[in-house]
Amino acid sequence: MFKVCKILLVEDHAGTAKAMARLLRSCSHEVHVANSCQAALSVFMQEAFDLVVTDIMLPDGNGIDLYAELKARKTVPTIAVTAAALPLLKRVEATGFDAVLLKPVNFQKLQAAIEDAIRRSSVIEAANPPP
Repeated sequence: MFKVCKILLVEDHAGTAKAMARLLRSCSHEVHVANSCQAALSVFMQEAFDLVVTDIMLPDGNGIDLYAELKARKTVPTIAVTAAALPLLKRVEATGFDAVLLKPVNFQKLQAAIEDAIRRSSVIEAANPPP
């Protein structure tokens, strides 16, 4: 059984964003879509999210830098999705994302990555309660 999450989906391709958001919502997740790094940062600062799913190649930056910006503000599980070539893919994998999935994204793999990231995040939070 999976946890229903509030997800920030960062994807600049409108068709991909619409399809991914629809699939995530079909699992009862609440999904907010941002189409750029700036839009993602803006909504991230205004709302609390359980998880971020971000494309790597964005019109105003990249998902690697966005991940660092988000992490500097609040640690939240983050999954990267990319169609990147091998050299960039190796850099993405070394960044510390909870998961890296290749496009086209297999939805079952995405759901499994979400469940795993949320489970690991919950275990870490339980082991390190706030003071």
